[in-house]
Amino acid sequence: MPLLFRALRVAGASCLVTLSASFAFGADLRWADFVAPATTSAGAPVNPIAMSEKPGDARFESLSVSDGLLQVTGRLGDASGSRWLTLGMDVAANPLAHPVDASAARQMRIRLAAATPQVLRIRLKGPDRRIQAAGCYPVMMQRVTAEPQDYVIPLDAFSPETYCGEQGASVVQTLAALTHVEVTVNEPSARPYVLRVGRIELVAQRTTSAPVGEAVQAASAPVRQRPAKAPEAPRKAVESPKPVAAAAPGRHVVCERNRLGLMMCY
Repeated sequence: MPLLFRALRVAGASCLVTLSASFAFGADLRWADFVAPATTSAGAPVNPIAMSEKPGDARFESLSVSDGLLQVTGRLGDASGSRWLTLGMDVAANPLAHPVDASAARQMRIRLAAATPQVLRIRLKGPDRRIQAAGCYPVMMQRVTAEPQDYVIPLDAFSPETYCGEQGASVVQTLAALTHVEVTVNEPSARPYVLRVGRIELVAQRTTSAPVGEAVQAASAPVRQRPAKAPEAPRKAVESPKPVAAAAPGRHVVCERNRLGLMMCY
């Protein structure tokens, strides 16, 4: 979302004043789409994440973008005995990570893949650093394949982890001042992890799996009659330009609560 600024001149000096520290939307919102080297088209940076309970068990290696897919590479191990690990990224909707009022959203549409089929965690985050540090913003788990797909996830699948208790932020509270969307993997592996994240959108209605912003013409729309044209001489066929990246199929997920008390979606 574009940031709004106004330059003011006071007593001969110029200063930059932010008109709004929070943004709201009432329709579908393109949260992030990725461009090289590793940022969004709105100019928001991508923040790599590599953390573990004990040093050395989580290692970030690289971040890149190809055909609109952000690729995060790194390793998670348990040689030092860490009981928790995380590797991935988070991204804001705007360059300064101003909170966005996304209360109107009902679904998230997100393009995901991994080098091998696995479970990824998706977390919604707000500006409260105490809740961030405790890992108590709402989260869900999504099983993904090696082929990029657009997963359409109901936002009521997100909830704080059970250990958070009263400190956990509900999805309603978080959407009212949303700052980041996070995608991570959280299990040790002998192989390096390769996560792929594409376009992220927040959708205000649960009526369709069509990509946000894609024009759809109603079947009942009137058809205008056009005057007949004189026949034209046959033209040489011209090959249509190929798209940079083929659209991934949309998939409405099915969710169930797992042993951790979180929603696991397929």
